[in-house]
Amino acid sequence: MEVTINGGLGTGSRGRDMQMLNLVKQDQMISAQMLAETGAMQESLGMLPKIMSTMTKIAESAGLKNAEDYYPQIGPEELQGIMQQAQQKASQPDPKIQADMQKAQMQIEASKQSEQAKAQASIITERAQLEADMATKDADRQNALIIEQQKNNFTAVENEKDRALQWNIELLKLNRQAESQERGFAQEDKARDTEMRAEGKHPQQQDALNQSLAGLAKALRSANGPKRVVRGADGRVESVESVPMDDEEDGDPIQSITNTIKQMGTPKRVVRGADGRAEGIETVN
Repeated sequence: MEVTINGGLGTGSRGRDMQMLNLVKQDQMISAQMLAETGAMQESLGMLPKIMSTMTKIAESAGLKNAEDYYPQIGPEELQGIMQQAQQKASQPDPKIQADMQKAQMQIEASKQSEQAKAQASIITERAQLEADMATKDADRQNALIIEQQKNNFTAVENEKDRALQWNIELLKLNRQAESQERGFAQEDKARDTEMRAEGKHPQQQDALNQSLAGLAKALRSANGPKRVVRGADGRVESVESVPMDDEEDGDPIQSITNTIKQMGTPKRVVRGADGRAEGIETVN
C-alpha cells in the first residue's frame, strides 16, 4: 500500500500528517498480523517494506533529517531473503512442542517400565508361591512315606517277635523230646551194655552206636545253636536257618547230648543289627 502525503504549511499541518501516518501504520500492522494468522505468511511478510516506508515518512514529518537511517530499507532482494528464512523456520519443529512431545514420550516410557516392573514382580511372587506349594506337597509326600515305612517296620518287628516266640515254643518241644530221648537212650545203652557184656558182642557194634549218638548230639547242638534271619529282596523275613557250627572234639556223645539238652532250657534273645531289624537268635550266656 502506497501513501501519498501532501506537505502542508505550519506545525498544524505536520501534526495532522503524523497522526494520519500513525493510523496508516496501525492498519498496516493489523493487516500483516491478520495475514499471518490465516497462514498467508508471504503476504504478511510483504507488508514489511510498506510498514518501514510509513515509519520513515513519520520520521520525516517529525522534522528528522535522514529519516531512512532510522529504519531498515527492505528491498525486493531483502524481502526474498526474509521470506526464505521464515519458510525454513516454519519447516523446523517448534522447540516448545518438541519439548512437550519428549516429555510425553518420557512419561509413556516411565509408565511402560512401571507396568513391566509390576508384571515382573507379580510373576516372581506367583513363582515363589508355586515353589512353596510344591515344597509343601513334597514334604507331605515324604512324611507319608516315612509314616508308611514306620508302619511297615513295626509290622515286620511284630512278625519277627511272633516268629521268635514260635521258635522258642518249637525249641521247648525239642527240649522235651530230647529229654525223653535221653532217658530212652540211657535205658537202652544200659540194657545194651549189659547185654553186650553178657554175650560178648563185637566192638564194631558199639562203634556204630557211638556214631549214631554222635549224629544225634550234632543235630541237637544245631537245633539249639544260633539262628540267623533270611530276608528276601524286599527286606522282609522269609525264614530262619541255623548258623553252621564247628564239630566238637571226640568225646562221650551221651555227655554231649546231656549238655545240649541242659542248654535248651537257657533263655534265647533276638539279635538286631544297627538298623534295628532282627538278624538272628542266640542263647543268653
